[in-house]
Amino acid sequence: MRTEALATALDRIALPDGIAFGVSGPTDPASLWPEEASAVARAVPGRRTEFAGGRAAARQAMQRLGLPPAAVPSGTDRAPIWPAGLVGSLTHAEGTCLAVLARSATCLSLGVDLERDQPLDPALHDEITRPEEVSASSRRDLRLRFSAKEAVYKALYPQTRVLFGFDGLSVDLQRGRAALVRTPETAAIPDIWHAQTFDVAQWRVAGAIVSLVMLPHPRAGGRAQGMPATMR
Repeated sequence: MRTEALATALDRIALPDGIAFGVSGPTDPASLWPEEASAVARAVPGRRTEFAGGRAAARQAMQRLGLPPAAVPSGTDRAPIWPAGLVGSLTHAEGTCLAVLARSATCLSLGVDLERDQPLDPALHDEITRPEEVSASSRRDLRLRFSAKEAVYKALYPQTRVLFGFDGLSVDLQRGRAALVRTPETAAIPDIWHAQTFDVAQWRVAGAIVSLVMLPHPRAGGRAQGMPATMR
């Protein structure tokens, strides 16, 4: 996966207004703002450069939204704390850092996942795949399913603060939609989220899989509006 090739490919994707990607490679931790640096002060060097790359990607996305750069510190749960008026999501894979940001008027939250476009270990199939998701192609599509569930989870977490596993989501890859499934873990999530389906946009570009989920404001209804089409 090459960072430059991914950035070029993502530039060609028509995102809804008010949403922007940012892409960076590992970055010198000296570029971190003071309120960011404290989160990785005791981390190993590789984690510090990855963390700095994620913040660099986030500031790139801010610039693309026409906004000045700002700090993105971490909460006690290690989740990013976005500047006022913004929502976003970060992901890392093989030295490439990807951020997606939106103005908070655009949506409630975002979830993004970046994966190398290579098959996952088949031994993970039953851990990731629910019984109703099993099909003739479910092993071939395991990485896509994994990425979709990661993106939905990351979009939901800022709204629910609930941790749950892969069995808490059911994904229809052909339709690009996902829904929560009631499990002991997801039972703590308010019913409003169980009543919705979530659009999952996915792209296979530059040797990578990118999955994106946008949670709409309540007035937009039960599914995100204006999401880009899934392309494989």
